[in-house]
Amino acid sequence: HTPCPTRRSPLAALLSGAASLASRQSLDTDDHDRAWQLLDTAAATAREAGSPALTVEVLTGRVEVLCEVGRPELALA
Repeated sequence: HTPCPTRRSPLAALLSGAASLASRQSLDTDDHDRAWQLLDTAAATAREAGSPALTVEVLTGRVEVLCEVGRPELALA
C-alpha cells in the first residue's frame, strides 16, 4: 500500500522527523551505527517530502555522529 499523493509528502516529513529524533536517541546511547542508519532513513524521507529544512536537520545529525566517533574532518568533505 502507498499513501495517496496528497498525503505522501506530509507523511514523509513526519517520518523524517521521527527518524531524526530516533537517531539522536541512538547517539545518546553511543549506538553510532544505528544513529547513522536512522539518519539515512531521515534523509530519504526528507527528500521525498521536498523539505530543505529537514535535509539540513539530517546533515546536522550526520555532523554530530562524525564528531562523536572522532572523525569531524569527514564532515567537511
